[in-house]
Amino acid sequence: MTALLKKLQPDPEEILNFLELPNLPDEDKEKLLTGIMDHFTEIISETMIQSLTVEQSAQLSAVLDLSSPEREERISDIVSAVPGLHNKLEQAVMDELAIIKNAYKQV
Repeated sequence: MTALLKKLQPDPEEILNFLELPNLPDEDKEKLLTGIMDHFTEIISETMIQSLTVEQSAQLSAVLDLSSPEREERISDIVSAVPGLHNKLEQAVMDELAIIKNAYKQV
């Protein structure tokens, strides 16, 4: 799932530009980006899990204890079998970015 997450997570510098915060001090930037990237990992994971059938969820649970290369490949196989999932995940990321941007503008 790490490869999938990396593909879907926005670039940290793009996030700062999107939020109109490119000149944040490095310490603040690191804290902000760590929190946001962790949040996006949760959004992507939750959206993916909600999109799986019961059978696919069982398959996913069964592969979580495998070693990394095999686990990544098996998760990719399971996820790729879900029609429209990539678009759903991208939309979830874009929606969340908009919510975060709006929240930062109000602060």
